[in-house]
Amino acid sequence: MNGSRFCSQMLVSVCLVALLDCPALAHGGQQPGDSTVELQSGHLEFNVIQETTEARFRAELHNAGTQALVLNLGAMLGNGRKQYANSIHLLLISAHGKQLHLELLEPPTINGRVDPMVMPLPPGATFTLLIDLRNYIAPREKVWDLALDAGDYTLTAEYKGVGVSQASSNLDMKGIALMPYWIGEIDSPALRFTLTQKVGGRQQ
Repeated sequence: MNGSRFCSQMLVSVCLVALLDCPALAHGGQQPGDSTVELQSGHLEFNVIQETTEARFRAELHNAGTQALVLNLGAMLGNGRKQYANSIHLLLISAHGKQLHLELLEPPTINGRVDPMVMPLPPGATFTLLIDLRNYIAPREKVWDLALDAGDYTLTAEYKGVGVSQASSNLDMKGIALMPYWIGEIDSPALRFTLTQKVGGRQQ
């Protein structure tokens, strides 16, 4: 009896070690066939650059590594006719310290097909997103009509990279879940800028 009990305990221990070593479980329960998790923040660079004095900027994601990256930037509607990089979030801070966590005003209510906005990024390539703060709202602060007074501000952008699962992909696009998406979060350096006039707000 003691020998059988010892063998049973050894078998349980071996099974537990095998489960802990399983990559799918180590990354939060990914399903077979889903994309592999890639934590490569050292290869991805993120910057925000001011375009004009009227709250227009560009956010640049640059692959500074030697391996190709795949980014899931958000969502596409209408078979790609409408594209929303809503995986990029903004933090705006006024000279008085007021913070606004900005999100895209769109997309509107979604009734039809949705596809992930997938962007391949070869080594040395840069993805550029044009940003106009008038197209953003701040749901966390309950600001639905962004109006910015003239003055000094600080802007930081954050990209949250996530994979695409088999369950969330459309039936004719299941293979998209196999791509090695860049997974993680990366912030741009804070950009200080000045608005020379009031921007946004509904016209009376």
